[in-house]
Amino acid sequence: ENDENFIRLKDVYSSAAVNIVTETQYYYPCLISEKTLLAFVARQVPILIGHQGIVADCEGSGFDVFRDVVDTSYDNLPDDCRVEQAIIRNQDLILGNVNLEHLQTRIEANRLHVIKNGLIDYYKNNSSHADYQWE
Repeated sequence: ENDENFIRLKDVYSSAAVNIVTETQYYYPCLISEKTLLAFVARQVPILIGHQGIVADCEGSGFDVFRDVVDTSYDNLPDDCRVEQAIIRNQDLILGNVNLEHLQTRIEANRLHVIKNGLIDYYKNNSSHADYQWE
C-alpha cells in the first residue's frame, strides 16, 4: 500500500547500500511491514529494528539477513536499548566502511523473494485479520 512513497524516494533508496529499518510496531507479535520489504526490494542490506526477534523472524521467512556482515546481536536486547545498540554495533557498516560487493547475489535473492510473492504464506499464517480474503 505504500508503493507511491517508494517511487517518490526511489533515488534515495537506490543510492544507499544499507537501510536502517525502524519498524512502526515495536511490540511482538506483529508482521514484517513494507518498511522492511522495501529495503529488500531496493537491494539494500537492512539493519532491522523492530520487535524483539524481528531479525530471526525475517530469517525464518526466507530472507538472508546478512549475519556475516550485520551484527545482529542486538535483536534480542531489551526495548530500551535495542535501537541504540543496533546502530553502535553496526557503525562501520552504516558509514560505508564495509565492502558489500560480494553480497550482490544474496541481495538480489532477497529482492526476488519479495517480488515473486514469497511472503504470501507468511501473511496468511500470521495475519490477525481473519476476515481478509486471500486469493
